[in-house]
Amino acid sequence: MGLSQALAQYITSTTYEDLPSDVVSFTSLCILDYFGSALAGADKRPVQMIDELVKEMGGAEQATVVAGGKTSVINAAFANGAASHIVELDDVHKGSILHAATVVIPAALAVAEWKKLSGKDLITAVAIGYEVAFRVGEAVTPSHYYYFHNTATCGTFGSVAAAAKLLNLSEEETIHALGSAGTQAAGFWEFIEDGAMSKQLHPGKAAMNGVISALLAAKGFTGAKKILEGNRGFFKAMSDE
Repeated sequence: MGLSQALAQYITSTTYEDLPSDVVSFTSLCILDYFGSALAGADKRPVQMIDELVKEMGGAEQATVVAGGKTSVINAAFANGAASHIVELDDVHKGSILHAATVVIPAALAVAEWKKLSGKDLITAVAIGYEVAFRVGEAVTPSHYYYFHNTATCGTFGSVAAAAKLLNLSEEETIHALGSAGTQAAGFWEFIEDGAMSKQLHPGKAAMNGVISALLAAKGFTGAKKILEGNRGFFKAMSDE
């Protein structure tokens, strides 16, 4: 079994009942913590710019935006991902050098609200998304981190894992969703050199791209089946060790 297939199997097979009670409690705290950071960042200018763009582009009112109003599930993931990473108080996992909440939770919240799913469904998806993002992040760290913003790149796999779980994708569909997400994984540190606003774009797009990838897979859209371990896949292209 390949790595991508093993990951897809984990995503599809894990249930709420599989989660230890301390994981459920901690995941709930992570979701609350996300809202604290997102609400604190909602009125910051870069986030307001993204919110303005989202409103201009329109979309079905499927999910709530922390800056106010409702928009499409994709745009909500985008705007809410950007909001929670700007005040630099969001959670961080040191082993993968990754802020999971800002990419995983906006994707999960948008899909869960749209599909009217339960709190247990949300917690399960978030826990799975965190696990996937951290595992991928640890696999490419530290060399990946020199050029790439792990929250943006590795976080994309976490957001698609959460969205795929909530959309109840099959193992095969989840493999394709991972492939589509991985090919969109991006985010360079160069923005630090001139203080650009890309740090808000990165998590927003990672959350958004994860949702897009899962939604496409649900329609039969195919992605690389070995996006992680393939000869021209994520690991070989974006990490030296």
